[in-house]
Amino acid sequence: MNAEDCIMKFFLLTILIITYLLPENAIGIKTSVLEVLILFWLLYVISYILCAQAKKNKINKHEKNLQIKVLPQERTVLELGYLLKGRITSSMLGPSILELIRKKVLLLKKSSDGKDYIFVSNKNLNDFLTDSEKFLLNWFMNNIGNGESVSLSLIKRDAYTNSTYFLTCYYDWHSLASFEGTRAKLVETKSKIMDQALGYIALSIICILLGIIYHSSIHIVSLGILFTVILIVYISNYYFLRTEEGSNQYLYWRSFGKGIENLSVSKITKNITSLEKTVVYAKLLHKNVNKLLDYVSSKDKRLFDDNEFIMYAKSGDINRIYRKINRLVPGALVTSLIFSKNKGSRAPLKRAENKEV
Repeated sequence: MNAEDCIMKFFLLTILIITYLLPENAIGIKTSVLEVLILFWLLYVISYILCAQAKKNKINKHEKNLQIKVLPQERTVLELGYLLKGRITSSMLGPSILELIRKKVLLLKKSSDGKDYIFVSNKNLNDFLTDSEKFLLNWFMNNIGNGESVSLSLIKRDAYTNSTYFLTCYYDWHSLASFEGTRAKLVETKSKIMDQALGYIALSIICILLGIIYHSSIHIVSLGILFTVILIVYISNYYFLRTEEGSNQYLYWRSFGKGIENLSVSKITKNITSLEKTVVYAKLLHKNVNKLLDYVSSKDKRLFDDNEFIMYAKSGDINRIYRKINRLVPGALVTSLIFSKNKGSRAPLKRAENKEV
């Protein structure tokens, strides 16, 4: 909280106290002052939030000259996702599955007609997984699949026909993923953010209560109530601040994302492990990695000879899997809220054999 912000809150609070202490026969003045203060406070808080958001995501003046010579400090998919968005979202489900494929925990196969994808569990590597990865693997393999494998089409069917249970599993995974995403301490905790926001919320409520007491315009009071509710929901769910370490990491990862597009990171993706990680990171950074893959393969085709993950990425299969998985949760929400095909059932679908494997 900066000095300007403290001064503004103190000024508003002082005016509110003075207005409240005015004699009763000055009710007209009180009402007018309160209406102006409510509108002024709403505009100030909106501008403050917008400026804070713009500053948080502003391109640092040093970023243009920042040369990424090594991969940024290695982060898990969830840590990087949390750094970029400040929370875990359903869009991180796809990269989490891709990371399991990259680690060869899941072996990727295509159906005989080439239209479906089969995930086969490689149980030899299951001991080195995080809790969220273990849960994700158990969810897809055991709850939906036959314990050994599962097709993407079967996962999609489960999301749409057994949506309530599917969403229950997603929220359980989300809780584990959120805990893992916060461990790196790249983003301020929600409690600290809410403590900082408490002054804004409290003053907004005081303005509204005084406006109601002194019969201010119903339109202005309603606007104040609506804004305060929006403010609380926004700060609770969407607003976030990065720590100093998080801000530095964010700068490097943004530059790394730009390097994917302009090929400046091609020198640090010469080994196959770095290239595989870059394919996964690119999804979180919303960057197209195809140009980089084409460039790297033109320089050294040996990187692609025996690596299925890179071959799938180059052929577009990784993109298709990523998009389909990220549509699962929104699709399940629509089904659960509107169509309610499973009528609230929490029982998983009967396991189906994957005859393709």
